[in-house]
Amino acid sequence: GLLSTTGFCRVMEFAASKGLHDTCGVHNLHGMPSVLGGIASALVPCFVTSADAGYPATQLAGVVLTVALAIVGGSIAGAMLRPLKDEEAEMGEDAEYWEVAEEQT
Repeated sequence: GLLSTTGFCRVMEFAASKGLHDTCGVHNLHGMPSVLGGIASALVPCFVTSADAGYPATQLAGVVLTVALAIVGGSIAGAMLRPLKDEEAEMGEDAEYWEVAEEQT
């Protein structure tokens, strides 16, 4: 919870300053906690004294490969969708596609 909250409070501002946009906060809600969990699951077996402690290097390699594939896949999807971007539209604003009630003052 602390990691997600910190992401929403601090990381989103930093990402926005770099031109990155996360409409639903998926990075903070799922991305950062899952990477932390993957790293923790690779480190915990290092402290277990039993012979069947698992394979921390394999677990860490899985985390690195997953993050790398996510970055490559996201970059490819972004490159394919970039030509469709409307420069005048505000990101995450879908009122153009829905009938919405007028905002009350």
